[in-house]
Amino acid sequence: MINAVDVRQQFTNDRSFGSREQFLDWVRNEASKLGFRIVILRSDNGNSRRKAFVVLNCERGGSYVQSNWVLKHEDTGSRKCGCPFKLRATRRVDDLWRLSVICGVHNHALDAKLHGYPMACRLSHEEKIVISDLSIVKVAPRNILADLNRKKPDNVSNIKQVYNERHNLKVLKMGPRSEMQQLLKILGDNKYVSSFRTSEDKVTVRDIFWTHPESIKLFNTSPTVLVMDSTYKTNKYRLPLLEIVGVTSTNKTYSIGFAFLECEKEENFTWALGICKSLLVDQKVMPNVIVTDRDNALMNAVDTVFPTSTVLLCRYRITCNVRSKLKPAVGTKDRPDENGKVIKAGVVVDRIMAAWREILNAYSEEVYTEKLVHLRSLCGSIKTFCHYVDSTILDKVKEKVVCAWKNRVRHLGCPTTNRVKSAHAVLKRWLGDSKGDLCRGWDTVNQMLQNQHNGIQTSFGRSKTVMEHRYKGQILYSQLISNISHRVWIFCFMKRSGRRPRGRIVLYVGAPLERHTAFHVLVYFQKRRS
Repeated sequence: MINAVDVRQQFTNDRSFGSREQFLDWVRNEASKLGFRIVILRSDNGNSRRKAFVVLNCERGGSYVQSNWVLKHEDTGSRKCGCPFKLRATRRVDDLWRLSVICGVHNHALDAKLHGYPMACRLSHEEKIVISDLSIVKVAPRNILADLNRKKPDNVSNIKQVYNERHNLKVLKMGPRSEMQQLLKILGDNKYVSSFRTSEDKVTVRDIFWTHPESIKLFNTSPTVLVMDSTYKTNKYRLPLLEIVGVTSTNKTYSIGFAFLECEKEENFTWALGICKSLLVDQKVMPNVIVTDRDNALMNAVDTVFPTSTVLLCRYRITCNVRSKLKPAVGTKDRPDENGKVIKAGVVVDRIMAAWREILNAYSEEVYTEKLVHLRSLCGSIKTFCHYVDSTILDKVKEKVVCAWKNRVRHLGCPTTNRVKSAHAVLKRWLGDSKGDLCRGWDTVNQMLQNQHNGIQTSFGRSKTVMEHRYKGQILYSQLISNISHRVWIFCFMKRSGRRPRGRIVLYVGAPLERHTAFHVLVYFQKRRS
């Protein structure tokens, strides 16, 4: 049995309030101190015949009315217990509000903490602004709640209020538009270049491609190498996302375009690559090299849209496939080597894979033939593996993976799809999960691209303005500042010191530098100036 709690004394006074909001704030603050919450039972703004008034009662006042609808959940309940507490505020002739107590008794115990009370958990206007700002920059709801608790230690809001407010912001932002209509709207509002195609009903969108204006400028400046691949688990509809990236003169990866595709068929890839090709201002300047995984549909689409470009296949993926075929073929039993000595199966796999990497790194056709003979001698009785390597890779696509042929084209040190795989990883770190819609996916990509373009422009500015100390005092190098990137500086310096540079370096204009020294670069720019 709970004794009645009388709080009449706390609300009985001769105070007058200048506005309705002022007295409501005072009453709610007093109620919070006592351990209950106040709600508005009735109110009237008044007119020429009657005065304005507000009737307040306890949040647990009244009784629950049974609904005729079948509830979805069985674990529902009510906080109402018929609490008789009631206040009345009236606006007088002088426009001041006076408060009177109708009943100051509660029939329930008062709580020292108001956790779980809906009225106490309501978010203030300032808190809603904080949630909106932090949601824009992809702060997790749990971190948003932690920030609210840090700023207001007596805050009793829970994670549900944060999720509800984020949902309200999303609904307010979309309005009556559908998700696809909203996506097309924000693409246009942010000056993105986009294109889409529909099904035969002219309503259902099949594929959609978009790109940032700054990405188009970078694409026209550095179109030498393209790396493309699809990634998954980026949206709740399980649509594959095709991402196309390129390489700048400062060896930075930039995203050219993104496309949500209906499926990964040659027709879909051909459409997306056709839109990508149309971004080039000079249609005579096509990419020199396009690197992909061994996806037949994507490879056929590349051959159709970019017939003059050289297609290279990812050496890393092919090596992984070779290893996956080799291990079952070798088995787990020990094997004798060419000298008759018994060695473990793992050692056999490592030796054969080392021989395979030597084949890929063969710098001439003669060395390639020599390394191939060595691989076959190591395989010995593993005929199935030799047949797989010959028939599937070397006979069909060796020109796309072996250095003897691959190095005949300017691929800028991109023999694998690792660049686009890294871009996928960055995107998924920004996304956090795969439960978002298409608008959330675009919003994430937009923020990622802003950071990406900022980093690229920073590298350009550094190459134009900063001269490393090791080059100072050398007339030859000092005349190259603001003309070439730091990657070329490193290349020229290593060439002069007799060391072999790692990777392939390009000028801002895209010229290859594999066989050039700093002197040749200087002569090149002097000719351009004259």
